[in-house]
Amino acid sequence: MKKTASYQAFLIEQLRKDEGLREAYLNEALQDEDQRLILLAIRNVVQATGGMSKLAKTTGLNRQNLYRTLSNAGNPTWERIEKIFDGLGFPLRAVSKKNILLLEKQKGKGEVKYVTQEAQPVMARERSVRIKGRGKAKKKSLISRKSG
Repeated sequence: MKKTASYQAFLIEQLRKDEGLREAYLNEALQDEDQRLILLAIRNVVQATGGMSKLAKTTGLNRQNLYRTLSNAGNPTWERIEKIFDGLGFPLRAVSKKNILLLEKQKGKGEVKYVTQEAQPVMARERSVRIKGRGKAKKKSLISRKSG
């Protein structure tokens, strides 16, 4: 008889393969008021992306303290959560409800794979703006976020 994979193993494998899914998964967890669920989602993404040792090296945080921080009884500080998200490749930033609603509409048209993937005030494409300098107007290229 063929063994079936556990849900946890399946979830970790899917998260390992798909960065967009990791992003959507973390954003969904952040919508919940239960801190334990958020910490569980972070632990799952950490496991899918190389484990606590890799995260410790990336963030400069102590591995044992990361285990403690992300446990069900953990009570992480804002600074630590910020470092963890940054270490996972998801820097925390504010996005207006207006932009999220705009992106949800685009998703309905099939233009955006994940609502949260491009949820940035200015999408990840270049825009030119005019900047005044020494009597002349100069053009400067702006990129809202690093594409990764």
